[in-house]
Amino acid sequence: MNIAYTYHGIHIQKAIGVMLDNVSIYRPAVHGLFVDGTSPTTTMTVKNCYFQRAVTGDNYHIAKGGYVSLVGCASDSALVGRGYYFANINALSISGGGAEQNAALTGQVYIEDTVAVSINGFDFEPITNGGNGLYLHNVKGIVLNGVLFYTYTGNST
Repeated sequence: MNIAYTYHGIHIQKAIGVMLDNVSIYRPAVHGLFVDGTSPTTTMTVKNCYFQRAVTGDNYHIAKGGYVSLVGCASDSALVGRGYYFANINALSISGGGAEQNAALTGQVYIEDTVAVSINGFDFEPITNGGNGLYLHNVKGIVLNGVLFYTYTGNST
């Protein structure tokens, strides 16, 4: 499924047993995937998705949930925001994906107030003028395995 030029690519509020598979979202006005956090979402899997060029928000923005898993997902070139934003998640797993050239200096992947995090086989590539690959705030229990952090120094041509 291809979604382009919408307010949010997909907006989810209080869902149980969510599965998104093979979804591409291009240039949403705010967030690509927006799980808004007004009520918790439980048991969510996002698989083989590619979100790019969110105009004012994050490509993936998931707040308040339990058992959230992203498998084989990519985030490229959010114009202002982050590739991935997670908050208030209980058991977050990210596997086999990447974040490249998202504009927010606070991180390609930003995780806060989250418990039990596993990131496996992930590529962090920040924008060329700096920024964090991974930003953690108040995260308890994290495992990083097979992750690659690019760094940039000096001028690039």
